[in-house]
Amino acid sequence: MFRYDPQRSGHSTTTAPITNPILWSYEIGSFIDASPVVADGKVYVGFCDRGVYCLDSSSGSLIWNYMTGWLVLSSPAVANGRVYIGSYDESVYCFGSIPPVAVTASVNDVTVMKKSLNLAWTRSTDPQFAKYEVFRSVSSGVLGTSIADITNITTTNMDITGLSPSTTYYFTVRIWNTFGLYSDSTQISVTTAAPPTAVTVSPSAVTKNSLSLTWGASSESFFARYEVYQSAIQGNLGTLIETITSKTTTSLTVDNLSQGTTYYFTVRTIDSEGLYADSTQIAVTTALPLWLQPWFLGLIVAVIAIVIIVVVLLMRKKKTPPPPPTTGTT
Repeated sequence: MFRYDPQRSGHSTTTAPITNPILWSYEIGSFIDASPVVADGKVYVGFCDRGVYCLDSSSGSLIWNYMTGWLVLSSPAVANGRVYIGSYDESVYCFGSIPPVAVTASVNDVTVMKKSLNLAWTRSTDPQFAKYEVFRSVSSGVLGTSIADITNITTTNMDITGLSPSTTYYFTVRIWNTFGLYSDSTQISVTTAAPPTAVTVSPSAVTKNSLSLTWGASSESFFARYEVYQSAIQGNLGTLIETITSKTTTSLTVDNLSQGTTYYFTVRTIDSEGLYADSTQIAVTTALPLWLQPWFLGLIVAVIAIVIIVVVLLMRKKKTPPPPPTTGTT
């Protein structure tokens, strides 16, 4: 601001140098009739060559200039990221930037998984582009947390990871220009996919040394594999005995089992991000040998009982004396 403040006090609290080395100079080829103004690392000054110049305050290099219609004899005023200056061409000029045009954010549904997604936006056309800033929130209408600063104007998407399944997130892409002005995209909402659903397992064809397990096909869109676990202890997941990568393969024959033994089985459904769901554990008891099966033992006992009864009856019949002979009467 000309002469430091609105009161034109000409007073500054900054420390002036105590020596006179020239750090830089910039030649225009014309004389200056007004003081320069320094703001935000830039020097603004008008020359009698009709020009308004913006120089880098550290190096003195030209950032931009503009030629008015006649002499520029007044000092500029700087406010809210804009430079104001009058010219002898009977005009007042305002230089600066308006807020950049907001970009449009979007998410391709194909990229939405349980723990990640790809956020995209339209490319900025602002000549004073500074960066994109991406915000994430779990509440609608709340800007949320800044998760990325992207200074490459051609980068118009990013992978977002570390999300939770079945959760709605809200994203905003803010575009900044070099004047510190910004515009926000319309906030978009995205709900991450649900974790896998557990399958239901049932046994069949149980023999002394083998059995079959069958389950319904998973409906998981990001299916990776089934894992089948076997345990000898109820409630314990046990040992992985088979990995199946085909969604439509929904049965397994388990061999080399011990007869008359109870086993516990679990089928785990796993998706491509490593999330999983376990079936309810089922218990299956293999068959006993024929001679140890209850029905066979019962049959043996029944046969033995019948034999004993027959023997006893025969023995009783043998011990019973014959009736005395009958004699006729005369």
